[in-house]
Amino acid sequence: MPLHRIPKCASSQTARLDQLRADRAVEGLRPYLAQYDCFPEGRDPKSSPIREEELKELVKHWKLHRQRNFWRENTTKDDLVHVLESHVQHLREQEKRRAKFRAEMDNQVTPITPREDELSGAGEPSGGVVVKRDEDDPDLDTTLLRMRVALPLLAMIKKGSDLTELPDECLLYMSRVGMVGAGKINPALHMEGGSRAGRTVVTESDENTRDGKDGASLQGGSVSILGGSGGGSGNGGINGINSGSKEKNARKQTLLKRNLAAGLGNVSYREPSAVLGQSSAIKSLLELARDPDDEVVYISSVALLNLTLTPNDRAQLLKSSGAVFVLFDLTMHSLIDVRENAAKTLSRLSMDPSAQVPLVGNSAHVVLKEMFKQSNRSIDTAALVGIVNLASVPGATVADVVIETLMKLSTDDDEDIGQLVCEAMLNLSILSCSRASIVDVGAMTVLANLLSHEPVGADAHACVAQALCNLSTMRVNQGDMMREGVVRMVAELVEAEPPLVVLQYCAETIAYHACNHGRHEEMVSQGAVPAMVQVAGVDGIGLATNMSISCALAHLTSTYECCPQIVKQLALPVLITLLDEDELVVKKDAVTALCNLLVHPDTKVATIESGVITALVGLSQASDVTLNQVCAMALFNLSCSTEIHETILEQGGVQAIITLLSASANQEVVANCIKAMCNLSVGDDAQGQIIKGRGVPVIVSVASRDSTPLAVRKLVASTLLNLSNLPEGRQSMVSDDAVRCAIELSSIPSKNTRFACAGCLMNLAVVEDALDSGLVPALKDLAKTDDVATLLRVSTAFAFLSSQKKARGAMCAEPGMSMVLNSMMRSGHEDTQVESATCLTNMTTLADWEWGKCCLDDFIVIALLRTNSERTKLLCTKVLFNVLVDPNTRASMINKGVLYALMRISQLHNVYIHQICVQAVFNLSCQKSMHPSLHDNQVAPMLSAMTRVAQRVSMRVDLANALANLSSEGGHEHQLVTEGGLSVFKQLIKQPDINTKLALVRFLANVSTSTSVLALLVADAEVLDGLLKLVKSDVEALLNRACLALCNITCAVAAHKSLTDGGTIETLVEVLSKTDNARTIKLSVKALRNMLVCNPLLSARLLDANGIPVMVKHMTDPQDMETCSHCAKVCFVVATVPVDDLIGRLVDGGILEGLKAMSTVLNDVTAKAETLVALCNVSRCENKHAAIVKSGIVQAVCNLALSGQTSDSAFQFNIAATLRNLTTAEENHATIVRTPGAVKLLVESAKAQDVATREHIAVALHNLCVARDGSGRSAVGKQGGLEVLVTLSEGGSPRMRTFCGLALQSLSSSSPASSPAMAGRLVACMLAIKDVDEDEPKRIVEANTGGNTSSGALLPGRTACCWDDEPEPTWSHHVESLLDLPSLPAIDPSAASESDPAAAVEKPRARMLPHDEPELIAGSFTTMMASTQRVLPDPSFLRSRNEPDSPNTPGAPKLPALKGAIKN
Repeated sequence: MPLHRIPKCASSQTARLDQLRADRAVEGLRPYLAQYDCFPEGRDPKSSPIREEELKELVKHWKLHRQRNFWRENTTKDDLVHVLESHVQHLREQEKRRAKFRAEMDNQVTPITPREDELSGAGEPSGGVVVKRDEDDPDLDTTLLRMRVALPLLAMIKKGSDLTELPDECLLYMSRVGMVGAGKINPALHMEGGSRAGRTVVTESDENTRDGKDGASLQGGSVSILGGSGGGSGNGGINGINSGSKEKNARKQTLLKRNLAAGLGNVSYREPSAVLGQSSAIKSLLELARDPDDEVVYISSVALLNLTLTPNDRAQLLKSSGAVFVLFDLTMHSLIDVRENAAKTLSRLSMDPSAQVPLVGNSAHVVLKEMFKQSNRSIDTAALVGIVNLASVPGATVADVVIETLMKLSTDDDEDIGQLVCEAMLNLSILSCSRASIVDVGAMTVLANLLSHEPVGADAHACVAQALCNLSTMRVNQGDMMREGVVRMVAELVEAEPPLVVLQYCAETIAYHACNHGRHEEMVSQGAVPAMVQVAGVDGIGLATNMSISCALAHLTSTYECCPQIVKQLALPVLITLLDEDELVVKKDAVTALCNLLVHPDTKVATIESGVITALVGLSQASDVTLNQVCAMALFNLSCSTEIHETILEQGGVQAIITLLSASANQEVVANCIKAMCNLSVGDDAQGQIIKGRGVPVIVSVASRDSTPLAVRKLVASTLLNLSNLPEGRQSMVSDDAVRCAIELSSIPSKNTRFACAGCLMNLAVVEDALDSGLVPALKDLAKTDDVATLLRVSTAFAFLSSQKKARGAMCAEPGMSMVLNSMMRSGHEDTQVESATCLTNMTTLADWEWGKCCLDDFIVIALLRTNSERTKLLCTKVLFNVLVDPNTRASMINKGVLYALMRISQLHNVYIHQICVQAVFNLSCQKSMHPSLHDNQVAPMLSAMTRVAQRVSMRVDLANALANLSSEGGHEHQLVTEGGLSVFKQLIKQPDINTKLALVRFLANVSTSTSVLALLVADAEVLDGLLKLVKSDVEALLNRACLALCNITCAVAAHKSLTDGGTIETLVEVLSKTDNARTIKLSVKALRNMLVCNPLLSARLLDANGIPVMVKHMTDPQDMETCSHCAKVCFVVATVPVDDLIGRLVDGGILEGLKAMSTVLNDVTAKAETLVALCNVSRCENKHAAIVKSGIVQAVCNLALSGQTSDSAFQFNIAATLRNLTTAEENHATIVRTPGAVKLLVESAKAQDVATREHIAVALHNLCVARDGSGRSAVGKQGGLEVLVTLSEGGSPRMRTFCGLALQSLSSSSPASSPAMAGRLVACMLAIKDVDEDEPKRIVEANTGGNTSSGALLPGRTACCWDDEPEPTWSHHVESLLDLPSLPAIDPSAASESDPAAAVEKPRARMLPHDEPELIAGSFTTMMASTQRVLPDPSFLRSRNEPDSPNTPGAPKLPALKGAIKN
């Protein structure tokens, strides 16, 4: 084990190297693939990728697939590459051995040149090989060729060389000539006295011969026949026969050999044991069989054939050294009869099982294979028997040659030949070594030929059916068999009405092929189903046949496209009938087939109408485990089709499933029932039946068993989820302990299972009792996953629970709950975030929850950066709002960034988010301590932005109130206005809502207290227009605040023109006319005052608006002295306008009443002085003197004089000036005189210190005294006017003395002097009269405004920001109420993920038949028997050989006639 982990780079490099080696190995096969044309058409052999299909073609070309279980053991492309690479290596080694062998032959073999003595026959061979050149020997060249090959081979053998180094061709040759066999050296090669090669004859005598005894008899000598002629030492036997001439000697030897062969042949025919009992006789016979004389060889071959009659004879013959090799040589003889006898002999030898292995070891099967090439019927038949018998030995099958021969023989109409072919085919189909290799070389053609004969016997039918069945068990055969019409052959067999056993094999053949799903459509199109239906309709068929039929139909129906055709071919009645069988396997297959038919829409109706569901429900009541398994599987398969769920429910399928689950503990039953229930639980009706049928306790108990597999537990979780989707059943499920079960199942480490448990717990969370089962901790554990679907269910459950008070408490008490909710918020999945935020929204209504302390910072980051949907952002906004509700923690929440987050979130385009953010800002603005934080977070721009999108009245009200509240604390007026406050005002002022306008006016009233803001307000005409509109409002509160703001704004002189142009004067007059509110009146009058003080000419606008009577009204009936004072100031300003025409209009407009009111109401000295100035100014209007006097102005002046500061010179001057002006009109004298105190006031005012004042008094007295109406003189006289005038005259200017003298003249007649002294003074005054200016007494004088009058300072309505009707904050929690859970879809088991196969629905699986097994055979292997009759040589052959020059002619030695031969 390495100390350190292997780096990824190293492992990656190793993987790439391995891949490179694999690619190089595949590319190394490309030349062979191109050479043998393995690439299909259209693919370039030089560049096309090498696929598995091309590799398989190369395997077939080299016939590597004929090895047993080749395809089963080599299933992948890498396996095929490895096998092919090994074979290429073998081919290369073989080529090396060939080259080495050729080199050795070139070094060792030299041309053979016979010596002269050898040609003449003289002398003896000195050893080695003696070759006789016989002109009459036609095989001399062949002999020489064999010698050239045999000599070096023999040398190698004697040296002890390794024969495995030889090429395969040399080994094959050596086995044929007897040099090697079964891996051993032939003992005949080491016989003493020399070697054999070709047809050379060497005589080897035994001990008796060496001793000089007669060796003519067979007992005592051993003859080794290796060729034609030879020589040696010895005194007797055949070798002792010599002739003077070579030809005569040769003929003698030939004659002797013929006679010897005939004798041995006669004995072999009569008593074969006599020959077999003597090894020397067998040896001699074998040597004779190699004689160059054809007759000798022929007779020997017949003798050898007769020596194989019984098993004992055959065994004894095989024990003879070299017998098999002699037979091999005979198979290559030039005479067809010899070859035939050799073939028959070998076929007889192959009948014995004990001889088969030695024969195969000596390559007898190879020799027999070569014999098939001779195209002789007898030889082919004999060779066929032999090679088929030897096929039972592994490695001895030569399929291509055997099948080729069988194809020839199968066309023969001979019944015996046909039977032979049938037996051979059956044996070959039984043997595992040949079963997989004969189909692709023509076995199906042989069987088809056998069926083509007329008539076909029952045995032939049976053999063909058994052979088809055996061949079908091999998967490698099925493709070729289908292409060659195996289904049609089976159908032909069935139509022939064969015995029942044949029908059984036919059904099994179809069943085996049906297990290959890739061939289903082809099988159905070729008539497999009608054949099965026909077989099923035969009376008396056995269980095995029914099992095959049911299996075949179960497989064929598994192919979707085949189902309609199967139903059309009347397979349904057969399947229904099979359900009545007692064998459970048949029932299972039949039910599987029916379930498959239920899946197809074109066959579903017909299958259901056949009554399959009712039958299954009835079978579910049985107690047999196997039957329970069948029913459970069938119900599961039925449940896989949602279209028939309603039918299953109607016919009691649910109760059947519950019954099976309750009664059986078998794992297969439980698994299939749970699967079926899971499938059915998708529908509402099925959910109701399962819950009402007490199915929940059953599946809960199944999940609780220790023996329940993990896959079943997963399905239980899915089923509980589906059942929990039914709202009516949730209470019952909680009572049945479904919550606990789901919690236990949630511990399974499976994504789908945890998802199902989360969904189930989510649904059951609506039941309050579920909390007592540990619901919250379980959901918290389920939240520790990265599966989006599971998180969604968990978050939904938490969201629903958070809407319940009890559940909120449990969640609050659960440790780590805060982190779990934040982690789900971080999931990035929109729906999960929505549900988690919903839960947080409700949970933040709890004041004691720890979330705000430990997780708020993280939540703010998530809300701002990790959430995308508006719905999630809205819920996050509600959460942030809720955490600000608690006043005890509000400040800390602000410090954590809640307000900043609200400002950021408010930038989204969502009206609900805007409303919440504005509401939060408004609530915070109601708390003065929060204003700095609001200003720091730039709340004004946020409010301005919200104003542009505000649609709801409540939101606009909150916006305006927030702005007003923020303006209520001084210091930030300029910031509010410049950062968006004016924008808010201008946009919201257009709205009709009163509350909004009230707040806006509050804002304007507060910010207008700042002189720096006034310039901004004045510069914006839109603001002034809006304010004037507010001033015109009929709502008193709005009117009051508007007047306040207007009053503040009027302090800015720059605004006056705009205000005037906008009709402010008229508007204020209107306000004063209609309101009774003292504060509004005061503010309105203030505003008028400010405007008139700055621009008295606006008096005309006031007069035009009929404002004077309004002012008078508020002075004559004062509710507030300050207001009265402001009205007086207005009147004063108006009355002091330096425009005569305007004064006249003012008099007509009622200014006199105002002045009178001022004189009586005001107590302030300054106000009185101003009033007097105003009176004096009004008195300048000469044409209105009558009206002025008539209105009581003189009395007002008297009142002012009595209550004012008489010591003030300006005040005294104005009194004097007013009275002087009024006395210029004589018609007013009477009224003046009648005014109480008026004359007295004149007399007393004459004492003033100011000269101008006394002068005006003197003129006024003059006017009264000189008038034609004597009332004035009388009144003056009565008030002591004489003395006053005298005094004024004495101390005055000339002009004053003149007017005083004139007055005294008039007065002297009515008011004499009181004393002589006075009379003297009177005279003196009269005498002082100088030139009289007649216009002077009529001149109107100006008022003295330099006295004690108020300044023209502008008076604001408010000098500092303040709270007006402070609004109450609305800190109510935002709560997301969930009346019910969202409707989630049920889990569809058919859509389960591949990563969790236990939750996937299994399609109906038919019973698979075993394949590729040696014991899967029909019939039995029987050794094919050859004829064991004794055989005589053909007399015609012997006769043809008995020529006149033959050794048997007269004169030659007479030998006994060959027994059994036909005599001449």
